[in-house]
Amino acid sequence: MPKETRNVRKQRLKNDLTAQLKRDGKLQSYWNDLVNDYLTFWEIKEKLKIDIERNGAMVIIKNGSQVFRKRNDAVVEMPKISKRMTDILEVLDIKSTIPDGDDEDDDY
Repeated sequence: MPKETRNVRKQRLKNDLTAQLKRDGKLQSYWNDLVNDYLTFWEIKEKLKIDIERNGAMVIIKNGSQVFRKRNDAVVEMPKISKRMTDILEVLDIKSTIPDGDDEDDDY
């Protein structure tokens, strides 16, 4: 199965979020603006992941005659971006849509 492009994944994510907002009756533009903010952070997070994959957690810095290693800034920024994304999902009151299954057989 071919790998989904980033744009396809982003559109699917947007569709899922807006569908859940519609189910909850949140149709005002405020909610759509928050979804767009979330997707902007998602794009940033994807770019940070690529940076970490390409350059690793530590990067080599050349400054004149000095050469040293320092922490990749993407490693520091990624948790901050993830936190903001989580905050937006909490404001949107987005719930996991994973079905719980049949709970009747779970008597212990």
